[in-house]
Amino acid sequence: MVVLGILATLSFPLYSNIRAMMEGKQCETNLRGLGAGMSAFLADHSGWPQIPPDNNEARKAAGASPQAQENSPAGKWIAALKDYGVPEQNWRCPTVSRQILTGAKPEASKYKRLDYVPTNFGLQENPRQWPEHPWFIERGSYHGSGPNLLLADGTVTNVDKLFQKNR
Repeated sequence: MVVLGILATLSFPLYSNIRAMMEGKQCETNLRGLGAGMSAFLADHSGWPQIPPDNNEARKAAGASPQAQENSPAGKWIAALKDYGVPEQNWRCPTVSRQILTGAKPEASKYKRLDYVPTNFGLQENPRQWPEHPWFIERGSYHGSGPNLLLADGTVTNVDKLFQKNR
């Protein structure tokens, strides 16, 4: 029993590290999926989707009803890329989803949310003209070294690496 207890104690940090690494890779995969969907969207349309940014009013409305959620900025972004092979799950960081489910507000997993914030471009701007301008930015630093970013060329990096590269 003692040996099993020691082994369990030693393996718990290893499990946490493996889970964190897998969630980080899934986050990168989600961002690449968003980038592929946005590239397809841009091929069909003349510019970036013009959806107003999220704010407190929109978030409050999103919790009110399914109809309000569809009309929220999160719902509109999800709908904009859905036809381009981007499921709603791609907008959700696995670490945030786990924290919501194991935290004090598991009901929050039912609402539409964007864990990756789309950046804004003008209607007639070509977002590829700035290769190091991120298309999507993770809302928080959940995988170390700052939030993950998806750049126009499909590269996933984080804030620290991007700033080090540009020094």
